[in-house]
Amino acid sequence: MLKKLLFMLLTGSLLFAAVASAKESGVSVQSGIYTLMGSLELPDRADKPPVVLIIAGSGPTDRDGNTIDLRNPAGGKRNTLRMLAEGLSEAGIASVRYDKRGVGASHLMSVPDNLRFEDFVDDAVAWLNWLQQSGRFSKIIIMGHSEGALIGMLAAQRTEVQAFISLCGPADNVGDLLQWQLSKKITAADSKANQLFLQQLKQGNLQAEPPFYLRDLYPVHVRGFLSSEMAYTPTAEIQKLKVPVLLIGGTHDIQVLPEQAQKLAKAQPGAQLTVIEGMNHVLKQSPEGEIAQMPTYSNPLLPLAPELMPAVLSFVRQLP
Repeated sequence: MLKKLLFMLLTGSLLFAAVASAKESGVSVQSGIYTLMGSLELPDRADKPPVVLIIAGSGPTDRDGNTIDLRNPAGGKRNTLRMLAEGLSEAGIASVRYDKRGVGASHLMSVPDNLRFEDFVDDAVAWLNWLQQSGRFSKIIIMGHSEGALIGMLAAQRTEVQAFISLCGPADNVGDLLQWQLSKKITAADSKANQLFLQQLKQGNLQAEPPFYLRDLYPVHVRGFLSSEMAYTPTAEIQKLKVPVLLIGGTHDIQVLPEQAQKLAKAQPGAQLTVIEGMNHVLKQSPEGEIAQMPTYSNPLLPLAPELMPAVLSFVRQLP
């Protein structure tokens, strides 16, 4: 259960009166020495449409929002990001979504042990620069899911974009979020030991050892990545954005509680806040409770929560 929990954390329908057909094409960018592969979805009959860069959440997540688990290939297939792209194109809005480095067509021989959180920010910036240089779009909007929201906040500070959307993005530092997640599953003594370990990681001590009971959750190659991500707290980073912001949370999100979206809204008072009743962390309508909603994490046919796309489209359409 603990391994599944950490994997989930470190891993993020509407009918239209007039549906625009769309065409999807493969695209790529260079980020440092790595080639990243993605999909550009263009609505037909649209002259310089707005475009949304969709940034996946944590873990080995591909461009469609599916997590890769060789032990259970169908276990993380939910097509969340593909559905977002399709919903946007039906409304005449273009999008780019991409396989994270080391995942899907952006495969590497192996993910290096020195992978850092900033590498994922660099990747998002590479895609944003590509969109800007193309000259094909009227506006560029960042949409980040879960951890992808923090990546998007940081990327927005390094590029010129017109808006930012957070889908179930956390407000708290990832160390605090991990501590909260794990404290519900372990003893008080182990929780305290885990807290001390995370504090050392946040201070940059990569030689720190986790509690023995939790050692499998923190392999050596993950510790540097976690330490680098702890350098950024979403409530601080969102204050630096000077563009329109939409914050979306779900009442049935068990990974990033809807109160996190409310915290972000307090940090960025100009933001629009929408909390969707019954939506969980993978943006699907679901029952309450961890066990009851787990089937939604591996059902690629289950549509997005019905209130999600209207909220996104309303925000995009009102942009100046």
